[in-house]
Amino acid sequence: MIKNHMNYLPEVIFNLTYLVISVGVSWVYWQKVKGSVLTRSFVSFHSISLLVVLVVALLLGLNGFSSLSFQTPFTLTLLMPVASIAFSIKAYDGLKRIHILHLWNVVALIWTWFIGSMALTGDWL
Repeated sequence: MIKNHMNYLPEVIFNLTYLVISVGVSWVYWQKVKGSVLTRSFVSFHSISLLVVLVVALLLGLNGFSSLSFQTPFTLTLLMPVASIAFSIKAYDGLKRIHILHLWNVVALIWTWFIGSMALTGDWL
């Protein structure tokens, strides 16, 4: 089922847009936050971790590893980007309006959960 979606141009464009914006949000935080490489990495990890979680879910789904039992562990993995979002809000001491970028992360988190859940459970719309 997932392979049918990969050939549909609007979905491909949407997913590329998702990728570019997500990496862009992480890049902005990487540039704006001062501190050690470890601090900067964790502060900017939110969007990248969402992408990693989504890609892993899609790869598992594409390769036939789908089961309803994957739903809970998958949902729990989404706590990583949530923790990074919370940490970035706490750690960033510059202009607070940069946190508006996290609205994108909330949308991306919902999208990642939605698509990733379908891929891992094999229950596509």
